[in-house]
Formats: sequence, C-alpha cells, structure tokens
Amino acid sequence: RLRSLHIPTERDRALAAQLDRLLQADGEGRQTPVPVRFTADLETRGIAIIEAAGGGKTTAVRKVLSRTSALNPVGAPPLYLHAKVPSPATLKSLGLEILRLLDFDQVSARATAWQIWEAVRHRLSLRGIVVLWIDEAHDLFLSQSAREIDDMLKMLKSLMQGDTAVILILSGTERLSDITSYDPQVNRRFTKVVPKDLVIGADEARLSKLVNDY
Repeated sequence: RLRSLHIPTERDRALAAQLDRLLQADGEGRQTPVPVRFTADLETRGIAIIEAAGGGKTTAVRKVLSRTSALNPVGAPPLYLHAKVPSPATLKSLGLEILRLLDFDQVSARATAWQIWEAVRHRLSLRGIVVLWIDEAHDLFLSQSAREIDDMLKMLKSLMQGDTAVILILSGTERLSDITSYDPQVNRRFTKVVPKDLVIGADEARLSKLVNDY
C-alpha cells in the first residue's frame, strides 16, 4: 500500500503544464495528440526532468503521461512510449531497445546506428507515437567520448525534426542538465523541470501531513 502512494508536488504540476504547452489544442481548447511545431513548423520541443536518484521522477512522469487524455485514446494503445536506457548505453543499444518495445526485431546484425535510428523514426510514426520518454537518460553520456556525446545529441535533435517528429521527454539525474547544455541547439529545445529542495519552515506542514498519512 505504501509503495502505491505517490505524493504530487510542484514537479508534477510543472511537468503537466509543459506537456500541455507542447500539445496542440482544438477549437475548444482541448488537448489533441498533435505536437506543437516551432521554428517555422520544422521541429517539436522536449522536456528534461532532472532530479537526484530516488526522487520519484520516473513515477511522476508515468503518472502525468497516463493521465493525459490526448495521449490515451479510449480502446487503443497509448500514444507515448517509455524506453529505459539499457546497459551498456550506446546509440545502437538504445535504438534496438526502442524497436523491441515497438515489436520490431527484424534488424540486421550489420546495421549501423543511423540505419537503426531511421527504423526507429519510421516505426514510431507507424505506431502514431506522439511522446517518446527516455528514462535514465544521463546513462547515455556516461563514459562516452566527445565524439560519442556529439552523436547522441545529434540523434536527440533528429527525433524532433521532420514530418515524423515527436515530443521527447528525458528523465535523469543532475548530469543530464550538464549534457543538455553541452550543445546550444539541444539546450534551447528542452524545457528543464528541476524540483526545488525542501525548505525548513515552508515545507513543515506538508511533511507533517505526509508522516501522519504514512
């Protein structure tokens, strides 16, 4: 019962607000499963949620996505995909993991990373995926050379460009903030959601209620 509890905070509200900003609205102001386009309709935008390990960011993103009606059509699969960065984390391994989640395993052992990612973009489009969520995204940049980091960032940019562009959500630890700032073009494409630390006095009533509920 305790495991199932999720305490919403300003992080959840900020994440929901940013996602709402990235989805087009219909004539009555309701969300639609269509990404907002920026830069002369050439690209989408993304969200980076950055928090220390164990802070609850994965649960928060899952809750927000599952409660976004535009991404959860009645009687049909969700229009978002949750991919956790595999180990070892490489462009190829992440691409293959996303293809596996999309029920596609017809990939040649000789396929290059860019061929794999072309297949990823094609399969995301076929499934109608609007939001791609990459969890533990900081692992993409651990123990990588400058060239490998540059390739990773190019891949992220390519997912948000063209006719098949998706909204990209990255969640990870503080290292993710440094990496998304590594490339100015990547940095401007992502709104960062960073939960604030608790403050003595201001948060005492909320914490007391939490302990009582537990």
